[in-house]
Amino acid sequence: MERLQELFIKNLKLQEIDQDTFHTLTALKKIELDTYTGRSTNVSQLFHGNQGIHEIHLHVQENGLDGIFNGDLPKSLKSIILEGDNLKYFDESVFSSIRSHTLNLNIRNSNITKFPQKVFENMKETKNFTAAFINNKLHTLEKLYTTEGEVPEKHLKHLKLSGNQLHCNCDLSWIWEWIKEYEYETQCEEMICEETYLHDLREAVCVNMNNRSIITVFKTELDCFSSGTLAKPAIGILLHLFLSTAFMLFYNIVIVA
Repeated sequence: MERLQELFIKNLKLQEIDQDTFHTLTALKKIELDTYTGRSTNVSQLFHGNQGIHEIHLHVQENGLDGIFNGDLPKSLKSIILEGDNLKYFDESVFSSIRSHTLNLNIRNSNITKFPQKVFENMKETKNFTAAFINNKLHTLEKLYTTEGEVPEKHLKHLKLSGNQLHCNCDLSWIWEWIKEYEYETQCEEMICEETYLHDLREAVCVNMNNRSIITVFKTELDCFSSGTLAKPAIGILLHLFLSTAFMLFYNIVIVA
């Protein structure tokens, strides 16, 4: 058992799990288990001694995650997967005990309608963040990244939103800004980009826009920036295009001539 790296104990008729059950499984990297209705399943205590744990997958039986992540989690934890029809809300401090600088958060097959920005902000140690919200009931999504001028700086590396009930308006314009900033920073053009981030976001649809892709809606239906100053990423992109064009003109006039 000491060499066990993966453990799946879901759909068992257990009433509770002793807090010391997993402490001897020092090689454990991945676990999938249920939480237990009416009894606190404190993941932080269950895996306090498992400093190599990489992924925790919970089938949540309650409406929220109260008490489940109370206490520091191992720094090795990089991935949290949460699912369950009963799951409906998140407390703003639910993930404040996460100490990993990189986190993949996957929330799926739940009944959550929103994910507060404070949840993201309260993960003080996390700098690089990947988020997947698949087959939930999300109507909107608050901003999940910070820019260079904001403290603490956090980087959203990837975002999936398929299978939700998004009501698209300018409250979601931060997603479009994030896309443009990502393209600018990586010099990645939409038509030739090898990354999958655009493909994943095209699968997210706007229920108030005849189920059109969120990418299409921001391109053709919503104009969230014309009445004010362009977003910083947009300014950077325009500057980049201007300098590139100027360089090419200079090359053609001076070098070729």
